[in-house]
Amino acid sequence: MKGAIESVIKKKFGPGGPFHSQTPGHWKDSVKVRGSAQVHSEEFKACIAVQAEYILERFGKFPGTVPTILIFTYLQAHHIDLDFYDHHFEPGAYLKTHELHIARWHPEVKEKSREVSSSGEKLTKRRLPWERRRRKN
Repeated sequence: MKGAIESVIKKKFGPGGPFHSQTPGHWKDSVKVRGSAQVHSEEFKACIAVQAEYILERFGKFPGTVPTILIFTYLQAHHIDLDFYDHHFEPGAYLKTHELHIARWHPEVKEKSREVSSSGEKLTKRRLPWERRRRKN
């Protein structure tokens, strides 16, 4: 298992890996951000190796309790802070659908309500059929 762990670490921190300083990214300072990831200590790698070896011995395979080929896909839905991304990332770090969602569904959020996208495109707020204006009495 030690060899497998070293292989994963090489993929993470080696050239082209997500934590290699020269791997391109959407951050305004990708070299600094990617290069700031802490490389795993020998103690940490030894701990992971012990855990992985236990799982392999106990279940006869790795991972131990799910089919090896089974991969679950998870989706996390949330509102992102567009101003944060605009400040720390290059244009294109988030989808246009994020901008459109805030503009269409949450226009009361002043700092996130935009008339122009980060790429300079005009955002249109479209009224949907169930969105009716309420009359003031």
